[in-house]
Amino acid sequence: MKQSKSNTPKPPATEAWIAELTRVLTEAGGNEPILRRFSSDQDEMPADMLWWQASGTPAIFIGVGAQDAPLLPLNLSELLKNTWGPGEITDQIPATADGWEVWNARFANDVNVRFFVAPENPAGPARPNLEMLMDIELPLVIRFGQTQMALRDIARLTPGSVIGFDRGADEPVELLVNGHVVALGEAVSVKGSYGIRISEISSRRERLVTSSLAAGEPTI
Repeated sequence: MKQSKSNTPKPPATEAWIAELTRVLTEAGGNEPILRRFSSDQDEMPADMLWWQASGTPAIFIGVGAQDAPLLPLNLSELLKNTWGPGEITDQIPATADGWEVWNARFANDVNVRFFVAPENPAGPARPNLEMLMDIELPLVIRFGQTQMALRDIARLTPGSVIGFDRGADEPVELLVNGHVVALGEAVSVKGSYGIRISEISSRRERLVTSSLAAGEPTI
């Protein structure tokens, strides 16, 4: 079918991409999801996002909420490479621009996953200079474990009471920065004080998913 020429840019999420996305999700999940477009003012973007940046120009960003990404039948990066083209997960956050879109994929098990598609805005604010942020101090917390207790049990606590946690004695402890798990390690003694020897640095995906899942769980 012959298309008429227009000076208006095509929306970033084209019908071709949606058709291919539907096909790949159907093959991977066994059921065809229903994809529906929402206007950008009808949906609120989650606080924790995983962003994927397409290679080439103009730069297109596709984001999925950190809690929604594990619900997809395929890894987010693999899914978008197979449907949009070359690209990669990025720590860069797109400058909000006019024309970003929201697509909701509804699966047969009533699971909904929203895709946020945004073009890089060349007229938007300049990218922040990260060097200006390097001197900001953030709280670091070592978490040995967590558990849930009934209020009546907490009220009965006395000196000498022992509380068990969900983490084994031989398991690594978690290092949290501003509530986000960023690393694992082992507790050590440093000149008579507690310290932590880092054994593993979490990936950005793991940090976001872990912190999102833990956000609603009471800890002690």
